[in-house]
Amino acid sequence: MIHAVSSTEALPRRKVMKSPGNGAERWRTEYFGEVGTGRLLPGPQAFLIDMRENDEILPHFHEVDQFQVFVAGNGSIGRQAQGLPPVTVHYADRYTGYGPILSGPEGSAYFTLRARTDPGPVYLHKPGYRERLKPSPKRHFSEQAQLSTPAVLQARSGVRVDALVSAGTGPAPGALMIRAGAGAEIDPPAVAPDGGGYFLLVLQGSIQYEAVVYPAWSVIFVGPSDAQIRLRAEAGGAELLALHFASQDD
Repeated sequence: MIHAVSSTEALPRRKVMKSPGNGAERWRTEYFGEVGTGRLLPGPQAFLIDMRENDEILPHFHEVDQFQVFVAGNGSIGRQAQGLPPVTVHYADRYTGYGPILSGPEGSAYFTLRARTDPGPVYLHKPGYRERLKPSPKRHFSEQAQLSTPAVLQARSGVRVDALVSAGTGPAPGALMIRAGAGAEIDPPAVAPDGGGYFLLVLQGSIQYEAVVYPAWSVIFVGPSDAQIRLRAEAGGAELLALHFASQDD
């Protein structure tokens, strides 16, 4: 089943929540996926986190593979304090620890995108985390993507696809930047037969899918059994990420 949520629908749902790691207050905007069940669920999950200024998310891991896309503000991630300017794509396999995530004086906003719904973070400073670890490929990467200026984007001819991280020939995660000029038809890369589906995140401009317009910060998930979809860039053009998951059984 294809999941598609416009930012105009999701952003009014922004709510304050408290971190289970350190009690810090942040804003969370739900797009789709169940919350707070404490169980691993098969459906996809997408939400936006707005960190307050000079905030910290403590090191932890999850039971599912995930992409995080930092879209506003700034900060750093990891012990080496890698910067997180917009747009930064961060990926971590299930049972792969990462963090801390630190926001700067202007805060930081990022999407979390998962092909399966996670039961919740497992923090590395809390007792018992080692007992919850399981084997996984332990893949982990961060890549930055540059946005076009609005004039260049609108005037672009056709569609250009830039590979930020290639999925290769085997079951591996991948990240693509799709740049489409005004009115261009977009055929996102098909789901690999052994893949886990993919997310589309609109970064700027807007697209049309099945007669509905999806502006910046809208999210679409295409599952491994879904048919190929077709999009069209609106008058200002559109830039969006395509984030592919490996098979959950690899």
